[in-house]
Amino acid sequence: MNKLFNHFTKTILLLIVFSSFVFAQNADWQQQTIDFTGSYEYSNVVEVEYMPTAYSLNQNYPNPFNPTTTISFTLPTENNVKLSVYNLLGEEVATLVNGVITAGNHRVDFNAAELSSGMYLYKLEAGNFSATKKLVLMK
Repeated sequence: MNKLFNHFTKTILLLIVFSSFVFAQNADWQQQTIDFTGSYEYSNVVEVEYMPTAYSLNQNYPNPFNPTTTISFTLPTENNVKLSVYNLLGEEVATLVNGVITAGNHRVDFNAAELSSGMYLYKLEAGNFSATKKLVLMK
């Protein structure tokens, strides 16, 4: 019976490197095989391409911020995209993106050095998708 167990292996997928934090579109994966004696070996590294399947607008980071923050979003298909920032009166104070953007994960840096402290809204419009989130500027 012991000999039988030694022939079984346990497989674990390890994420070795993400291209860039959560916004990666490519990742390198490697498989580790461990047998019951504790010995192990690694497979060759394989690059895996990730493509989002849904639209999303993520919370900016950092939040609160002074004076720069990063806004990230995902697009499952190429689309005409508008990403804007509004004050609480509904006035557009900045347009960060306005044009055709490829499918994938995207990040936009927002510098609010010219704005007053307070709460603002940012809105992503892409095709039929629309989402709004809050951000707080603290000077």
